[in-house]
Amino acid sequence: MTEKLYYIDSHMSEFDAIVLSCVQNEKGYEIILDKSAFFPEGGGQPGDIGKLAFLDIVSDVKDCFQRDRFIVHLCSRPLPEGAKVHGTLDFDLRFSRMQNHSGEHIVSGIAHSVYGCNNVGFHMGSEEVTLDFDREIDESQITRLETLANEAVWKNVPFTCAVYTKDELEKIDFRSKKEIEDDAVRLVKIEGYDLCACCAPHVSRSGEIGIIKILGFMKYKGGVRIRMLCGRDALAHYKKSMESIKDISIALSAKYPEVSGAVARMCDEMNICRQQKEKLCRELAQRMIDSLKKEHDGNDNIVIFNDLLDQKSRLLLINAGAAICKGVCAVFAGKEFGYTYVMASENIDLKSKAHDINTALNGKGGGSSSMISGTLSCTKEMIISYFAQKIK
Repeated sequence: MTEKLYYIDSHMSEFDAIVLSCVQNEKGYEIILDKSAFFPEGGGQPGDIGKLAFLDIVSDVKDCFQRDRFIVHLCSRPLPEGAKVHGTLDFDLRFSRMQNHSGEHIVSGIAHSVYGCNNVGFHMGSEEVTLDFDREIDESQITRLETLANEAVWKNVPFTCAVYTKDELEKIDFRSKKEIEDDAVRLVKIEGYDLCACCAPHVSRSGEIGIIKILGFMKYKGGVRIRMLCGRDALAHYKKSMESIKDISIALSAKYPEVSGAVARMCDEMNICRQQKEKLCRELAQRMIDSLKKEHDGNDNIVIFNDLLDQKSRLLLINAGAAICKGVCAVFAGKEFGYTYVMASENIDLKSKAHDINTALNGKGGGSSSMISGTLSCTKEMIISYFAQKIK
């Protein structure tokens, strides 16, 4: 078996070990050591990465996972069996994961004790951490949960880990996301907040987490899914968010605290502009319909090029045109070699003609018997020439 050095010291970033085996596979080389500070993937947390070095050979550890009672290091280069190697973790990444995982334990412990929630899912992704609870909690409860979790951080309470036998566990009240089958189980205790089964490395005291930030939540499978970040990842997210707010502040000429009000005013102005545009589009469409009745009544096809109409007004125009002409009324928007189209007819089955039209004009699209839509890659002259002929 591989001795798990991260159980002894979760902050250990370097160590020496002996290579027990090295086997090549399609992804690299699987190296097993007699001891390791690398945490293998498990419990929702990814495996550690780093390096293993022997003399002048440096092999990148790309991933870690557990197989039976051994930790397998997936490496870029082979190392000789029996060699004494020096392992170095990417500890910045490890510590960020420790902050996030330890923060999750605090949030889950408080949610369990205060709201009766059970953690039924946990995943640590590259962008955020998600945790799933088996019952719904509302926004005010989420806000309180975040406040209580950060109060636990500020109190800088200790994290302690210990292994218990199955008989001993029967006398202990602890959290676990699954049924315990192992003969010995490691419990992580957060003084005053939580006691949970977990195999991962954690911080020594809650103050190392720095900050716990809940990014959002949603209803999920009868409960709730929370998105969160802790520590340096939460700080990085905060910095990124503030950069966005700064850009919005400059664009709207508003101070930071006034950004939300400025955005609301801009949205109101946009709604007014949209309503005015819709009114103007309807008026323009009606004028064009009146013109069609005078100029195209009884024509085989009607072809219109217009980039100003919105979708509702375009449909109003094309339906009116279809009622006027004998063939197809087609409205196009765009520029040379790039047009969108909507076509309607009361006399021709356009669904059966769509293939011919698209083939002739290098287009894509389809629809119903009375109306089709799509895109064309051709010139305006090609479109006019095609619809100058009668479509049967």
